[in-house]
Amino acid sequence: MNPTTKNQTNKKLTLTLLSLSLLFNLVAMPAVCAQQAPVAEEIYVFRCPTFDMYTPTRVIITYQSSADYSLTVTNYAQTEHHEYRTSGVSGYDSISFNTSSTDVYNLTFTARYAVWVRQTVTIELIEENNGRTKTISIDMNSQGFNLNMIINTITPPRYPSQEEIISGLLAGINTLFGNQFNQLQSGNRDLVSSILGSQILSSSALIIVLILSVIMFILQLKWHRSEASQLRPLRRD
Repeated sequence: MNPTTKNQTNKKLTLTLLSLSLLFNLVAMPAVCAQQAPVAEEIYVFRCPTFDMYTPTRVIITYQSSADYSLTVTNYAQTEHHEYRTSGVSGYDSISFNTSSTDVYNLTFTARYAVWVRQTVTIELIEENNGRTKTISIDMNSQGFNLNMIINTITPPRYPSQEEIISGLLAGINTLFGNQFNQLQSGNRDLVSSILGSQILSSSALIIVLILSVIMFILQLKWHRSEASQLRPLRRD
């Protein structure tokens, strides 16, 4: 195969691959768009992401009234939590999940209807410690829905009050000055002990010198007396 024929073959192959890729994209595009647009489903399934929330935590799900509903809660540490249902207005009911414990909770709420119902389901995520609220709205047309979410509850951070800050500062100042005073006292005691020790050593040395001097004086005195007693007989002769 000459170079010209080989180049033409490569160009045809490249064009064929590009055409197939473009055709695939055109075919797949309606399916992707269809997934993004809301459609009617017999049972609507909605999976929420994991929410990190400070305790105490409250989750309120508001939905079109139904006699066929259930809320299932599973958690890892088996900590305490409460659920209760309240009837609202305009045919809507609410079910609440409350906890003050730190844990990971998996909430699954289901509702079923005898007929197709067009409604907006709302989820309120409330951190009661700071009043922060997040609301999620879900529009659906179905004969029921399954709602799943994971709630990770966390102990909120605690910031010291003004009184605690002042008290801590005063305690730190007292500790600082107390340590310096103790060091000063310890230094003074060491200085006094050193001075007294040197004085005791000096006094002991002085006493020893005095004792030695007295001993030497006594010895000299005895030696002179002995020498004098030996010279006296010689002088008589």
